[in-house]
Amino acid sequence: LKEDTLNNKKMYVLEAFPLGHRQENTLFGTVWVDAGDYSVAKIVWNPKSVQNSRQIMAIAKAFKETPHVKFISEYFKERNTLRFPSRFYAEESYVKPNDKTFVRVRVEVLYKDYKFFTVNIGEIEYEDPLKKN
Repeated sequence: LKEDTLNNKKMYVLEAFPLGHRQENTLFGTVWVDAGDYSVAKIVWNPKSVQNSRQIMAIAKAFKETPHVKFISEYFKERNTLRFPSRFYAEESYVKPNDKTFVRVRVEVLYKDYKFFTVNIGEIEYEDPLKKN
């Protein structure tokens, strides 16, 4: 556990990981938690927890390269105490023996222009037609 600052807010940085036996598709990694409301602001996923991590390791071994994989989810959009995704970043790269890096995949998704709306609900009278008087 340590403290950090993101977007001018105090954060607690935690390592989240499964206890005991890990299922194949169990994600884990480093989590930034807002110190004010304890909501998750950012997650840096551990590459070993991502579904295709075995495939990435096999590619690296076949080409005698070192894999560098990043998966980052950020939740900086806030509305009525709820957080929404603001960014997802993924990169799969390999470092060659001569220290040159080959980026195989790089994806960045920016979430913006959210359209928030209000839903009003009310009560209605309902008679169950199957209910006998």
